[in-house]
Amino acid sequence: MPLIERLTALLAEVEGTYGTDPTPTAADDAISALDLSIVPQMEVHDRDVQSSVFSNLVPVRGKQWYEVSFKTHVKWNNNTGGLLADFQDTPLWRAAGCARTRSGVTPDVQDAIDPSSSGSLDSATLYVFKDGVRHVVRGVRLNAKMILETGKPGVIEWSGKGLYQTPTDVATPTPTYDSTDPPAVLSSSFSYAAVTTPIPSKLEFDLGNVISERPSSREATGIVGFIITARKPTIKIDPEQLLVATRNLFNDIANSTSIAIAIDAGSTNGNIVQLRAHTCYAKSLGEGSREGVRTHEMEFVCAGTSNNEFQIVYT
Repeated sequence: MPLIERLTALLAEVEGTYGTDPTPTAADDAISALDLSIVPQMEVHDRDVQSSVFSNLVPVRGKQWYEVSFKTHVKWNNNTGGLLADFQDTPLWRAAGCARTRSGVTPDVQDAIDPSSSGSLDSATLYVFKDGVRHVVRGVRLNAKMILETGKPGVIEWSGKGLYQTPTDVATPTPTYDSTDPPAVLSSSFSYAAVTTPIPSKLEFDLGNVISERPSSREATGIVGFIITARKPTIKIDPEQLLVATRNLFNDIANSTSIAIAIDAGSTNGNIVQLRAHTCYAKSLGEGSREGVRTHEMEFVCAGTSNNEFQIVYT
């Protein structure tokens, strides 16, 4: 019987101990995902020995791990009749080396996502169900890329690596998903160095995590785990070109001017996501075109001194 591509489910939960499965449940840990991909990676070492015949010897299997990628919509859930203890993307942000802090009193509650550099960053276990086949991915570390494009729901592209174990046949559960609809990127505020004149059609924020492998000859898969060893957050925007008198973008890159960039997705209280990067430096300033209008293709590095390169606030 064929397996149906659409019949797929993703569960995610933060691990108490690295690599230990916390057993995520369909009722509490479901992730409403798009374009979910899970690919087992298997090292194979050929044995190209010299011989009297052209026949090949059996190759030797090496390290094994999982690579995963998927998307989630940019949204929050404080306008659906009850704020969840953890909103959908909480375990994903934590597995991406970020901390979540909740503040305020209902209904004026907000969740803030801030980068962290702790030596004990969180990891997550993912359950990936593919129409009766379950992949359990422990010790997952992630990177995040947020894309906010005019007129579309914002998305976060998640990608990462985790420990391999053999998949098994398990019926796909019926998850309980957060019912909040994601807002389109409309009526959004955008500011560049406290100036609202620039008009971009798209903003991309890349967390820029470096996910490093920890090889170990003690492990059957050759890998004891994965760890985030660095990050380099960047922002890309495509604003319409301006007169130099309005804003001299050329001087911003030539003089390494510190720029604050801010954007909001959504306008309904309880389902607004705000990105704030207070110290950005232009890395490149290219030319582009949009419907016959001149644009710039700009990339910035988000700088900081104490885990303050950026903040994402769900409010």
